[in-house]
Amino acid sequence: MGDEFIGAVSRGLVIACVSAWESYVEELVREAVALLRPPSPPLGTWPSLNASVRGMLGRFNTPNTDQIRQLFSDALGLPNIQQAWEWSGVTAAHSRERLQEVMEFRHQIAHGVNPRPIMDTQFARTLIQFFERLARCIDSRVRRHLAADLGVADPWPE
Repeated sequence: MGDEFIGAVSRGLVIACVSAWESYVEELVREAVALLRPPSPPLGTWPSLNASVRGMLGRFNTPNTDQIRQLFSDALGLPNIQQAWEWSGVTAAHSRERLQEVMEFRHQIAHGVNPRPIMDTQFARTLIQFFERLARCIDSRVRRHLAADLGVADPWPE
């Protein structure tokens, strides 16, 4: 019984982490687009951009590597956000592979494949730290893009 419980908790953790990851990505893009709004009229093309991005976010429901790359490219003009997904001892390629693995587990869990996926409990335990590091990389890259490329003064001070 204990192993079944731990397995259920691990699967639940995968679902919760992916859900939080999706929410984080959506909120970051919303905030970044809001920072691009001119301080006063005329607003130029910002209303169109905002409406377009809100539509993209309404269709964004699978926060995998391809969907995230496309969202940041289309919404913010930030090509290949995945290049920033690296930190000490972890390459961007490894981060992409890990996210794809997590998304495959999430898909199997959410859609009830039989037999249920077997996952090492250490895998589930490290997910929060993985997503936190990934988010820090994305925050940093989006901040630099907003400031250096789009002229937003001091977006999200560190």
